[in-house]
Amino acid sequence: MNMNPFLSFSRSGKPIPYPVVQRETVASTNHGFRVLKGHLDDVEQVPEAIADVPLRGALHRINADDTAFFTVGCTNSLNEDESGHWGRGYLEISFNYFELAADSSYWFPLFYKFHTEFHTAFPGPAKDRTTYHWELESCTFLDIGPNAHGFTTGIWISVYDCASHDTLVEEWADAVEFVADFFVGLPPSPRERIY
Repeated sequence: MNMNPFLSFSRSGKPIPYPVVQRETVASTNHGFRVLKGHLDDVEQVPEAIADVPLRGALHRINADDTAFFTVGCTNSLNEDESGHWGRGYLEISFNYFELAADSSYWFPLFYKFHTEFHTAFPGPAKDRTTYHWELESCTFLDIGPNAHGFTTGIWISVYDCASHDTLVEEWADAVEFVADFFVGLPPSPRERIY
């Protein structure tokens, strides 16, 4: 039985916006939250996406004015080791309507739809080497207020067992674009927007 994609819940939570954090145990920086919705020129300043064309494209597409979502964060890492070439990263996404973001149950039909589309429409031969892990996480939308609690989902994307770096880059692009295609294909709502 193929368990991909799968859904879990994070035990942590975060404020949105969240500040820049230099991690002590990891040699990286969390560059903080940027409002990209309505500010697409700022996508070019997102450090995690500067060198990753598919990730940058997904940020542009998901944060476009005519979508129902905005991005909260992202990262990527394309690697090589003794087992071959592999990549991992995520796009964290929120509904752009507090009414929907406040209720985690709205994510379940989206996950089911994504799961179905993955098994019926994922492009190319990399389906067996690509996994998606949706992780729901609680948050507080501070731009609305200190009690504006809701949920985001981080969609972890993994591509593994690639024979070459070029194959990895191509399959990473397919995997990221599949996520972007899914979220931009969902209609916006007449509800009041967060951003």
